[in-house]
Amino acid sequence: MKDFLTFRRMVSPIVIQVLFWGGVLLILAVGAGLIAEGATNPKDRTNLWLGIGVCVVGPLAWRIYCELTILFFRMNETLTAIRVRVDQWARDTGSQNESPVSLPSRDDERRWMPPGMR
Repeated sequence: MKDFLTFRRMVSPIVIQVLFWGGVLLILAVGAGLIAEGATNPKDRTNLWLGIGVCVVGPLAWRIYCELTILFFRMNETLTAIRVRVDQWARDTGSQNESPVSLPSRDDERRWMPPGMR
């Protein structure tokens, strides 16, 4: 719970997955509407083909966008896990000067945070 309240644990990947399925339903509804509109007009089939294209390409493009967004959050979680391991290594060895990775201190992080989050 502490990680959630201090923004160390991200909930965004879960939210993005929910938004993905909502977006897919919306894209398919728009595509179905375009298909229905194109099917009722025998002289102009543009909306019919556009609707088919939206139904095929739309969910794929939306999926790629959502995956890229989740990728950024996963990279953040991985970097946080690396940070925890390095901090643990520094505590176990008793020396932060010999750390295998040079990372900014927590004070450096706070310096760049907005005043309300410090």
